[in-house]
Amino acid sequence: MKPGDIIKAKFVATTPDGRTFSEDNTVGTLPSSGSSAFTRSINTTVACVFSASQFSTGKWTVAVDDWNDYKVGDEITVKPGPGANDLTLGIFNTDENHKDVVITVSNANTGAVTIAKQAYGIYKSLGDPDTYSCEGTGSISGCAGTINFSTKTYF
Repeated sequence: MKPGDIIKAKFVATTPDGRTFSEDNTVGTLPSSGSSAFTRSINTTVACVFSASQFSTGKWTVAVDDWNDYKVGDEITVKPGPGANDLTLGIFNTDENHKDVVITVSNANTGAVTIAKQAYGIYKSLGDPDTYSCEGTGSISGCAGTINFSTKTYF
């Protein structure tokens, strides 16, 4: 499930003698006035409101990395902060002036993520003297335990 999915919950009443009543067999047969009421089903929207504490385990497993900094199954560091709606990710393997990247959950109800433009270091071992920076967008789900984002890189 992900935020925005709609779930339908069906209610079934079972009598002591084993008979069942639900929306499948009572439509139009139960009284709808007086003191009797029977809710057959409800629709509700899944909400996985962001909480930084859901992401405080420290190590997360990489599922996809289009730049191939990591292989599927590698672990990265994720920690809450610096702000209440921020997570800090150790995602780039720079070897000089290294900085972790901060992502901000811009909408705690939908899980929308913003990555403000920020420098994250230099790949000096590759002979590249430029400082790399990135910015991007994505989503996060505490229910699914996923962080998905795309970044644009500058150097």
